[in-house]
Parts: sequence; structure tokens; C-alpha cells
Amino acid sequence: MSYLNNLYSILKQLDYKRFILIIIFMIGATILEFLSISLIVPFIAILTEQNTSFLNYLPDRFLEIFLSLTKEKIFIYGIFIFFLIYLIKSIYLIFFNLKLNQFVFRSEAKLCGMMFQKYLNLPYTFHIQEKSSKLIRNLTEEIHLFAEGILLQGLIVLAELIITIFLISFLLYINPFNTLLIIAMILIIIFIFVLTMKKKLNFWGKQRQKFGELIIQQISESFGSIKEIILYKKENFFSKNLNTYVYKKSESSIFQNFFVSLPRLTFEFFAIASILMISFFMIKFDYSLDEILSFVVIFGVICFRLLPASNRILNYVQVSIYHKSAITVIYDQLDI
Repeated sequence: MSYLNNLYSILKQLDYKRFILIIIFMIGATILEFLSISLIVPFIAILTEQNTSFLNYLPDRFLEIFLSLTKEKIFIYGIFIFFLIYLIKSIYLIFFNLKLNQFVFRSEAKLCGMMFQKYLNLPYTFHIQEKSSKLIRNLTEEIHLFAEGILLQGLIVLAELIITIFLISFLLYINPFNTLLIIAMILIIIFIFVLTMKKKLNFWGKQRQKFGELIIQQISESFGSIKEIILYKKENFFSKNLNTYVYKKSESSIFQNFFVSLPRLTFEFFAIASILMISFFMIKFDYSLDEILSFVVIFGVICFRLLPASNRILNYVQVSIYHKSAITVIYDQLDI
């Protein structure tokens, strides 16, 4: 809970009205995303002539016009509607991404200015006790990691989470049993990943922070004492120290990025395996070919959209654990 409290306290220091505006834009993007995917279901149902009872909700005039159309015309009109929706969605998302990046990186600039001003206002004794390399790391690396790794990715993941809830609710409505089966498998995978990786990611995050500070310190001391280093021929000593710190920091990044890539590959395998397995049982239970085709297309398209969303959500959980120390540093240094 302290993680969320610290994050909330930092967000309050930013442009809160603009943050709410971003959330409103995000909801609009989610609605367009959901609409563009959910329309596939009635389109497939009409073409395969399965479960078209929803047509009874159309006004009589529209229903009469619709029933007079051939399948070819329905297909052509369907393509045009999809094109129009995706065009509107693409233009809207371009605008939304611009506003999102403006908010995030202007927030980064604001946090950096606030922290720098705070350091300048602190007494001289503070600057004697604290290493300048640590202050430089906080002003550059930690704030950038917060802005890009926590804030930007967090807002993207929030949008993905909303669309995931919409699409899963939609799947539960049209095919509850098969949806619950696939969800159960994915939740088990997520639980295993989070449970096994939480402590390790937290440890690697602290290692990144520790050796990042040592790298800055080593570089600052080396350039600050370059005359003495050349005079006493200590180039190899300082170079060796820096290489050690860089290597140690790179190790934490290797492990973090490796485990971040695992969920995507795992989700893809289990999603495809689940759809194929359910299709196999549908054949065994004498479902018609149109019913099986409708299931594969609808679940395939929606799973194709949900896979990257699920991957981003789990990645963000891993990255936020890895960068947890950045939030702690910003919260402590700003003394919020």
C-alpha cells in the first residue's frame, strides 16, 4: 500500500486537471477500441446465419432494408463500416498519444525542476554529507524511470486494463463457459509469474539503483582527477572499476528484460492451445462447422487483441516492482 500511497502523493504534485483530462480521453479511446472489435461478432453471425436474434432490436424500417440485402452487399457495407470506424479510431489515438506524451514528459520536467530547487534550498551541510553522484542520479535516471517506466506505461496499461475488462465481459456474455476456461488458465500463469518474480525483481531494481550511482560517481571522480590519474598512471585502475560497475548494472537489466519477455510467449502458446483444444472438443460434440468457425474467428480476433494487453499489464507489474525504488526516492527527496 505504501507504493500506491507514494505514487498518489507524487501525482498530486503534477498537473492534476490535465491528468483527469487524460483519463477522459483514455475512456474515449477505449470505447472506440471496444466498438471496433465487438462489431466483428454480429458481422460473423450474419454471414454464418447463426444467432441473429439481435436483429429483432432494429427499427422495422432498418430491419426491412437489412433483410432485402444479399450477403455480398452485407459484406461490402460491413467492410466500409469497419474502415470508417478504424479511420476515426486511428485519428483519435494519434491525438490521444500526443496529449499523453505531452503530459508525461512535461511532468518529468516539472519533477526535475522541483527536486533541483529542493536541493538548492537545502543547507550546505546536506551537500557535504550527500554524494553528488547520488543527487545527479536522482535528478536524471530516477525521475526519467518514473516518468517513462511508471507514469507513461502505467497510463497505457490502465487503458489496456479497461479494454480487457470490456472484451472479457463481452466474451462472457456470448460464450461464458469457454471464456471462463481460458481466463482461469491465464490467471494461473499470471499468479505464478508474480509470485515467483516479485522478490527477484525488487532485488534487481535495487542493484540497478546502487550501481547506477556508483557509475556516475566513478565517472565524476575520474574526470575530476584526470590530471592525477595520468600523472600516477592509474588509468587501468579506474577503467577496471567502471567496467565492474557497468557489468553489474547490466546484469540486473538482462534479468529484468528477460523475464519481462516471458509472459508474451507463454500467453500466446496457452491462448492458441486453448482455442484449438476447445475447437477439438466442439468437433467431438458434433457442433456444426459454422459454429466452430464462428467461435474460432471471434475468440481468435479478441484474443489477438487481448494478448498484447495481458502482456503489457503483467510487464507493468514486473517493471513497477523493478522500478519501485525510483518512486521511493522521488517521494523521499521531495519530502511530500
